[in-house]
Amino acid sequence: MLKSFFRTAAKRTFSRAPKASEIMKKCRVVYPNYIAGRLSEYFEADIPEACIVVEAKGKIAGIVLPDKYRKLMNFYVGKDVFFDRRVELIMDPKPLVVSTDTRIDKIFEMIWQRPETEQTDHIVVVENGLFKGVIDPANLIDRYNDFKIRVVELSNKMTKLPGSELIKEELDILVAEKRGFSALHIDVNGMKEFNDNFGYDRGDEVLASLAQMVEKTASARLLKGGYAYAGHFGGDDLFLLTDPEEASKACFDIIEEFDSLSLRNSAVNSSAGICLSIGALVVDSGSSLDVPGIMNSLAQLLSSAKKHSESVYALSDGRTISVNSVFRR
Repeated sequence: MLKSFFRTAAKRTFSRAPKASEIMKKCRVVYPNYIAGRLSEYFEADIPEACIVVEAKGKIAGIVLPDKYRKLMNFYVGKDVFFDRRVELIMDPKPLVVSTDTRIDKIFEMIWQRPETEQTDHIVVVENGLFKGVIDPANLIDRYNDFKIRVVELSNKMTKLPGSELIKEELDILVAEKRGFSALHIDVNGMKEFNDNFGYDRGDEVLASLAQMVEKTASARLLKGGYAYAGHFGGDDLFLLTDPEEASKACFDIIEEFDSLSLRNSAVNSSAGICLSIGALVVDSGSSLDVPGIMNSLAQLLSSAKKHSESVYALSDGRTISVNSVFRR
């Protein structure tokens, strides 16, 4: 089963992962009424890895894997029973199907979401619903491991979240795709004074806790099928990208949890001289804003939020700007 290969795979979403089109390969296509025995020569060749069965109109009907095929045909009655039968009788009817532009980190998420009974060893790649190729597990694992190494190198050492370079790459992707999204720049007000009063170890605890809150907020949206990407720009600056309609709720969730956080020896709230400031920008689909423009707008919003002595977020939807205070329940 494919899922067994990925027991230790990270579930976070990072940018610049290769797309399915970059790691797929071609294989033979046949129709469901193709005679199963005629595939013997194909599976005995050195090159092919899998055979995809396609409906007449291009709809994916299933996949025939070489190992399963050989075992079936080598079974003492298998050849007699299936050799002259239609290939649809021996195919796996529920392969994992992804589009050519699906990133491999997303493919991992899709694998984890599939029931064990629907696991297959290859992934089918389509474009506009038409078959393009297949991805085999070994190649997927190799490319993903290379990708994870790069992610680790460019992630913040303390929080393990993607660093500034990866965040900017993710923004590049969103801008290039002209999709709508919201960007949150999250900053801790009074961090220097907090470190002076309570020590840098305690300050690191605060940042680690905040990073967990941001990542938790991202994960909650991913589990609902939405988009989210958490990052750590450096210092006490964290980042969250999510869907446009989630901007205000995400700000509220993070601030509410942060303001209610209590450490063992001191409360992390206004009484300790510390609070959150968030600049939140909603970017409409098709917006002409580029990455520098987005970062400049966020800096202005964050500056507005930082003028307050309590945790607030300054939100802009491109038309209006509002500064919102979150009161503890």
